[in-house]
Amino acid sequence: MRILERVFEEEYGQYEKKVEEVAQESKELISQDVSLEKKINSLEKERDSSLRVIEELKDELAQRDEALDLMKTRECQGTSSATVTKPSLNKSKKKATKKSNQVPPSPLQNLKDKQPILEILKRPTPRLAPRQNKIKQASKQTTTNQRGTISHFSPICYKCHIRGHIGSQCANMKWQRMTNVSPRTTKLVVNSLWIDKTKIEGLKRNGPLWVKKSENGYVAVKPPIFDGG
Repeated sequence: MRILERVFEEEYGQYEKKVEEVAQESKELISQDVSLEKKINSLEKERDSSLRVIEELKDELAQRDEALDLMKTRECQGTSSATVTKPSLNKSKKKATKKSNQVPPSPLQNLKDKQPILEILKRPTPRLAPRQNKIKQASKQTTTNQRGTISHFSPICYKCHIRGHIGSQCANMKWQRMTNVSPRTTKLVVNSLWIDKTKIEGLKRNGPLWVKKSENGYVAVKPPIFDGG
């Protein structure tokens, strides 16, 4: 009996091993089938897309052929109408005679027409011209004072912001709140505060001015007269 049991166990173990091998093989085959199905689907999609492209190309070729046929028919109709209708030819001849009667322009006239363009090209560019004028005006500009002349190269006072007046000798402490206004800027600094030029009373756009603080706000005033530093 024991011998039979051992034989049965051995045969049953081999049978289980075979069952496991068959199961693994079946799994592999199933995975291969799935991959093959995916490939088949992708190939079918590619085939459908290629067929659509071929149909579109065929339609385009047919449209081009129709357009070429229409062009040929129009050309044939145009040649036949040109041979039949004679007054159109006469009109074209008249136009040609009118053009031939016109005298071509002389080279002097062409030069006269080009002269204003050459003059415009010789003129300085608008960027450089005003800058040169400003430099010339600054070189000529001097501010007279009781003790002598002060050029535009003289230093500016760090208290009252007046050219030629030294801050250590500044006696007019009431003018410390003033600052120079440039016509290009839309804002100015007074005591480290930004102020809009539009809110200042009596401020002009042309030229630099001076600003003084008042009860209502800031007012544009004339620059004060100093003895100089």
